[in-house]
Amino acid sequence: MALYRCCDGDWERLSMSRKIQTEDLQKFLDYAALFLSNIGNYFVRLRRPKVRAWNASGYPAAGELLNRVMEPMFQLPPNSLGHPGPFTQTRYCLGADCLASSEDVASISKLMEDLSIHPENTRLRRYRASGRDSYDILQASVVESKFICNTGDELSTNGKRIQLIRGDHKDELEQICQSLRQSINYASNPAQQLLLRKSMDSFLVGDLELYKNAQKIWVIDKAPSVETVIGFIEPYRDPLGIRAEFEGIVGIPDPTATETLRKLASVADKFVFKLPWVEGNGGRKGPFEKELFDPPDFSSVQSKIN
Repeated sequence: MALYRCCDGDWERLSMSRKIQTEDLQKFLDYAALFLSNIGNYFVRLRRPKVRAWNASGYPAAGELLNRVMEPMFQLPPNSLGHPGPFTQTRYCLGADCLASSEDVASISKLMEDLSIHPENTRLRRYRASGRDSYDILQASVVESKFICNTGDELSTNGKRIQLIRGDHKDELEQICQSLRQSINYASNPAQQLLLRKSMDSFLVGDLELYKNAQKIWVIDKAPSVETVIGFIEPYRDPLGIRAEFEGIVGIPDPTATETLRKLASVADKFVFKLPWVEGNGGRKGPFEKELFDPPDFSSVQSKIN
């Protein structure tokens, strides 16, 4: 970013002044784009002398920053996501020192399971209270409330006080719910209206069972003119692989590509009979295929993710 400001985004001029090849320029920009998209380290074939050459170009601010980040930038491990260790790293913020004790995190996960608290829309906050470690389970919702989760049963959580606090990301979810409420008037059918209502109810109170029910409706809404998915869906960066990030996806089906997929689905049964465990099986499909093929609802969409 410092280099960008120094050269006003004219990378070609900067590379020519330092006699840096186009291929090395592209590798550097690829690395920068990948890093900035997820604030993590990535394997891109960069070479130290080439990177140093960028900063030996009369830009002291960029050179000073490079000296601070050069070593971690070229450090190979950790090279994958997971619980922090010699070969894994995470940028997912559970809270200060929340990953310091695997035992605590495991016991909290078990307590949440016993209380039917789904983890996808939660995060943890660790702190000291009354001379002992305590944890808050912060649940995303518009409605605010709090209660102690393990009253009288602190042995199961290693003596830690665990509290559920609803209302995390309240302001953002309140705006989302207002938009969903308005969008109900523009839904194409009653199923889509119910989907929007249940999604909104889930964001209001933080109950992911309501969200799961909404997703069941979403699955049976066949071939909508606009595809939408919104909610705490994918655990992209959670080292434990369970807590999800909020995302919204809007997809517009491509009619030509979708029609091609539907034609393929319509003749899929013929291809099934050419599989090695089906062919020559007396007209039956064998142990691995359903006798009645139910073609899926194929759509080829162009999507926008926020």
